[in-house]
Amino acid sequence: MKCKGGKLVIIAFLCLFTFVMVFVRQKKYRDAILCPMTIYSIIFISCLTAAYFHIDNRNELSLRTVLYSTFSFFIVILTYSVIERTHVHISYKRCENEVDSSILYFLSILVLLYNIYSFFTGTYQLYKSGTSTADIRGVYLTTNTINSGSLWSLFDGPIFGALRIAVTNIVVIQWFSGKSKDWKLLLINLLSLLIRSFVGSDRLFLFDFVFVFVFGFLLNHKRRRSFEQTKKEMRKKRIFLFVFVGLVIAVILYFTNQRQANSELIDVIYSEFTCGFQIFDIIVDKIDASGIMTFGISTFTGFIVLINLILAYLGFGQIPFVNEINKYDVPFWNIGGGHMNNGYLPYFVPFYLDLREFGIFIGSIFLGFLMARIYKKLKVNNSSYYQSLYLMLILLLVRLTLRFYFTRSDYIMAIVYTIFLYTWKFKIKSKREDVLKNE
Repeated sequence: MKCKGGKLVIIAFLCLFTFVMVFVRQKKYRDAILCPMTIYSIIFISCLTAAYFHIDNRNELSLRTVLYSTFSFFIVILTYSVIERTHVHISYKRCENEVDSSILYFLSILVLLYNIYSFFTGTYQLYKSGTSTADIRGVYLTTNTINSGSLWSLFDGPIFGALRIAVTNIVVIQWFSGKSKDWKLLLINLLSLLIRSFVGSDRLFLFDFVFVFVFGFLLNHKRRRSFEQTKKEMRKKRIFLFVFVGLVIAVILYFTNQRQANSELIDVIYSEFTCGFQIFDIIVDKIDASGIMTFGISTFTGFIVLINLILAYLGFGQIPFVNEINKYDVPFWNIGGGHMNNGYLPYFVPFYLDLREFGIFIGSIFLGFLMARIYKKLKVNNSSYYQSLYLMLILLLVRLTLRFYFTRSDYIMAIVYTIFLYTWKFKIKSKREDVLKNE
């Protein structure tokens, strides 16, 4: 169904509604920037608006896709607003402890060694044989790893991939907060990230880390504590921030150029941030034709995959439909004008696969609730622990038009590792205090 004028009216109203709900309500510009609703709204509206113009003969968005996506948007925003404004007493467990630097060093070096191993046993050999960056990426997408025959590669996502996300976030937070002044630890994680990006020719690791770095800085640049940072220290960190972001952007552009040698850079960037809506236009009919509903399994694939691993180990049967979403994720889809794209399923796709329109409604409520709850915790207790969880939320939000991260086991395990790394030390500390009291 095509209705270009109607779609433009919807998008225009969307922009006006967002301005009123997000910016007018915030007292300070910094609060508006850090507010999850702001991040979600800017990314969603920008991508949807850009997709609406279907540049270079791409498929025009159907009215159905615009309605489904905007319906989800409004439900997320309204849910967030209700939860944020609800004055209900919530007990927040304060977690002021930090993760010990020795633990972070051990885990950072472990991930670095694994990434080096992966590079030299797989990617390097492909580069050496003359394989293009685009073909290397194709191998990785097909096998989920370059080193498919390695035992370690079986744990690429839930162990090493998840540790990379969790540890990097914690290191960034503790460095910007002033609780850690160790440059070496930060550089180890940066080096590990760059190597990992070359393993699968994947730019999105770097893309994610730009946001982690920027928001880590924003969360702490006016923070006042007993260890208050000097103006000189903060100036150095600002300089490092700009240099780092510039370096990462350069590497991202390199990968983009190498993987899409025959395409204009702007065209490639446009495709990656907008094609998800066009892909949904294509697959929604295929989903309907299949008659399959996954009842929450698609939305929480990252959880279910881990549960299936445990069930398989214990010799029990597997939860069905866990790979149903991969049927629409893996293939390359023709989105018009000779453009082929894959792996870009907006967050409401698994919602729709679970329960169709009702799934979009329930899933959007869940997303809005999650955003509001984490941000409220952060505002009540601006500790490194809640900042790290907030960065996990940022990673989820900045990729919503590309992928819903709850479908990934590495993201789920990164949350688990983050919670464990903070609370584990807290428990040990508590035991030590109890022993001293008894003595």
